[in-house]
This record gives sequence, C-alpha cells and structure tokens, in this order.
Amino acid sequence: MRAILFACLAVFLACGSAPSQPGAGSGAPTGDAGVGPSADAGPVGRPADAGAPAADGGQPVPDAGAPDAGGPAGSGGDADAGASDGGTAGGPVPDGGTADTECDGLGPEPVGAPNGTHTMQADRVDCGAAVTGTGALALRMTNALDPQNGAVHFVGPDGQLRSSTPVGTNAMLLGRLSTFEGFAYTHLPGSGGWVAQTYDDRGILLAQGPDRPGFPTVVEDPLGGIALLQRDGPAAIENYDDRGKLRWRVELSRQITAIGDFAVDRLGNTFVMGDSSAYDKTVVAQWIDHEGVASPAFQLLGRQREWNHLEGKVVVRVGSGLFVHADDWWQLESKSTSLEPPPAWFVDAHPELMFGMQMVRNGRAYGIIYGPSGTDCTTTVEIMTASGKSCGKASFGAGPGGCFWASSLIGYDGTFVQRVPPPSNVCTGGVCSCTWHWWTGFFR
Repeated sequence: MRAILFACLAVFLACGSAPSQPGAGSGAPTGDAGVGPSADAGPVGRPADAGAPAADGGQPVPDAGAPDAGGPAGSGGDADAGASDGGTAGGPVPDGGTADTECDGLGPEPVGAPNGTHTMQADRVDCGAAVTGTGALALRMTNALDPQNGAVHFVGPDGQLRSSTPVGTNAMLLGRLSTFEGFAYTHLPGSGGWVAQTYDDRGILLAQGPDRPGFPTVVEDPLGGIALLQRDGPAAIENYDDRGKLRWRVELSRQITAIGDFAVDRLGNTFVMGDSSAYDKTVVAQWIDHEGVASPAFQLLGRQREWNHLEGKVVVRVGSGLFVHADDWWQLESKSTSLEPPPAWFVDAHPELMFGMQMVRNGRAYGIIYGPSGTDCTTTVEIMTASGKSCGKASFGAGPGGCFWASSLIGYDGTFVQRVPPPSNVCTGGVCSCTWHWWTGFFR
C-alpha cells in the first residue's frame, strides 16, 4: 500500500505507524470509566494553542477545521460540492471508463490555468482563505503583533473584489453553503474581544454576537453551520446554524482540564477530548449530539507518553466517525466510547508526514494534500477512497520562492486555493504580500 499524507493541518505530529497494544500502562483504550459530567469545565487551554493565528509560514490553521466539500449523503444537510448524479456531472470522467468501480467519478481532471487571483498587502501578516459552496472566497490577513493591519476581502470566483471589512478586523472564517461563519477580533475603538460573525458570499454581515474574552476554536458542522469552542471561563461548545443563529451552548465536564482537539463528525455529533483532571496523562472525552445533549465524560485512553492537549488531534472520517490521535492513531465510531485500531491502509501510511486532508467529491473521498516542493513549489493532491484506494493525483504549481509560504486548501465547493510565494526579500520586516490563486470547483 502506498504511503499517503493525512490531515494534521498546521501541526506535524511525529507518531508511530500503529497503536499501542492493550496492557497495563500501555495507553490502550478503555470503556466508560464512569466519570460523571459537571456543570463547569473550568478554565482550559494549551501551550502554542492551535486556536491562535498561525505564524506566517502560510500553514493551515487547525481552528479553521477541514473545509467540507459537502454534507453527508442523505443527511438533509447542506447542498453539496458534489453533483447529484454521483459526482460525474460537470466533473471528472469515470476512472478508466470501467462501470461500477470504486473510483468512478472520483479521479481528477488535468490541471489547467487558475481561474482567478487576488493580492493583499500589509505589514507582517498571516494569510488565510475560505470558500463557500457558491465559489466565493474570503481572503484574510491577520496579525497578532499588529492587529490594526488585519482585514478580510470578499472575492468572487473570477477574482473580482466584492467588499472588505474595516482595517483592523482579524477574522477566522469557514466557508459554508452560501455564507462565511466564524469569529473576528476587531482592533477598533470600543471592541473588547472576539465576536461570532456570519457574512453572506458578498461580504455583507448577517449576524454578530457580543464581545467576549479569549480566543476560540472553530470547526465546521457537516449538517450545516459551525461549532465553536470557548476556552476562557467554563469551557463550552457552541453550535450555530448557517445564518449565524445560536442553536445551543453546552459547558464541558470538569473532568476535561485542557482540550486536545474537537470535531463534528458527518452525522452531526461533536466529540471533545483532552487531559484528565487527575493530571496523570490519561485522556478523557465527551460526546454532544446535534440537539445539544451531552454524554457523561468517559476515559478514552489510559496513561499516555505525552499530554493530550499537546498531541491530540481529531480528523473526520468519510461516512461517519473519526480518526483520533493521542500517542498513536485510532479510529472511533460516532458516539462510541471505545477506540479501535485504524484500518490497514492507514497503518501503512506515514502520519508523521501529514500535511492536510479534506473531503472531496460530495464527501465520498479524501483529498490528501502533499506539502509543496520543487522549484515551482508544487502541491500534489491525491484522491483516496474510504477503503484506501488511490483514484489519482493532481499537481498545482505555486511558483518559485520559499515553498513554506505555499499553503493550500480545498474549499467547500471543491475549489483548490493555493498561496503564491511572495517575491524575494518581501516579508523580512516590511510590507508583506498575500497572493492567492485558485481552481474553481476542481474537486467538486
């Protein structure tokens, strides 16, 4: 089985290729330890928090979650990035022309010229992007050192600027069906913290919450909307619909003292894991269903080599359930309390090389993103089925320069967005440029 790259987004995890075997002190998964819920999770956090904007190397930001490219089939959720005929309408031709094969409708087309490009400039910035199901883009600059330089540009698929936020807006937005949702910290008079925000695909602000302290983490809800983790004060999960309306807010169990990661699986169930309040490097977790009903907290893993708030990672699987990382990789069925070993194709992979993985083709396959390399900083994306079958690769050249700048993502509608490396000697303490180009709907 060929080695693949899988999603750790901004964090490169040096982990083993197979999970520990059960045994005393091995960190093997356990059943429900009978840990009861509590009304207050207490303050939580983690060093080098993944909720903060990434250092400007163009790496993906875990807060932003993995753009969906579509809700689960039959879920009644968002209209999707895939065609209703199984993904072939207007998309790639069936793999090899063979009927009823696993890769039919999944393999990539030849890569042509990008459909659009856009540039932003400011002093010392981080760059990011999001794409809605309509192909609109939100391109952002954020800056933790000089937040007054932050801004978001809302751009059409053709590259035409539609609108922009006031300068001083530092935002983390996800592309949904026809909106952008997330949060913003506005460095303007009268602002005191972050606010939840929703924009339409032309950049018109549709909803905004009150100012709050701290710095949240946001992931997509595949059934529509987003989930947001608030760490400051009693740790809590909030779920918002596609128009920015709060569905529910649940405070997490105090048995979780510092959160490793969280995600919403494709059935709409939210999973949170982190360090145990016993401070013994065991891992405690909790499920919350799509109606906001929380399970009791339970012990997910025994004592680990490393704290979960440092190494924890959750990746949404095709279909349902999750891949979960602590000291090793496991998989977890939706709402289950017992981990299982990952599938054979995953064991044969090299998780320590993970760069990115996102849903493609109506949520029926994974787009495995290989880090940029070569003189043209080429990023290669491999389409992989849930069983581990490769359906082909597509390569996208970012241009010459420092390849660590050439971050990329697959948007909600299948658009592939890539950052172009800035010219030499730019971003060495003066004005920086954030330039993106994209291939609209390429992985739809």
